[in-house]
Amino acid sequence: MFYECILLIRPDVSAKHVAEVTRTIEGIIDNNGGQVIGSEYWGFKTLAYRIEKRAKAHYVCLGFSLSCLDPIYAHLKFHKDVLRHLFIKKPKGLLFPTVQMQSSMGDLENQEILPDLVPEGIDTTEHTGG
Repeated sequence: MFYECILLIRPDVSAKHVAEVTRTIEGIIDNNGGQVIGSEYWGFKTLAYRIEKRAKAHYVCLGFSLSCLDPIYAHLKFHKDVLRHLFIKKPKGLLFPTVQMQSSMGDLENQEILPDLVPEGIDTTEHTGG
């Protein structure tokens, strides 16, 4: 079965730590016989409502196939850096880059770019200072 997982990660962690959290979850997927289809960093955005007295969060989207969500769910439920998570079951597969990422590709200068999470073929050098 295919899933998308949307993560809201605490605003006070660094971009490097967001990438580490993402890689940890990808490792759990791989270790349990799943396959990561793609991952995207959607940016540091304002929340619709405060969560744990925080008004902003890092948004990350993971696409993967896995037969059972229990290992990931157990990890995310008690992870101190993940404010919220949402699993979306996709019956026919996943599309990366997602519509969210496609709509923001023209507005990259307003986002903090995580090189590990940017889809292949997107030039971010002018936006990251590199």
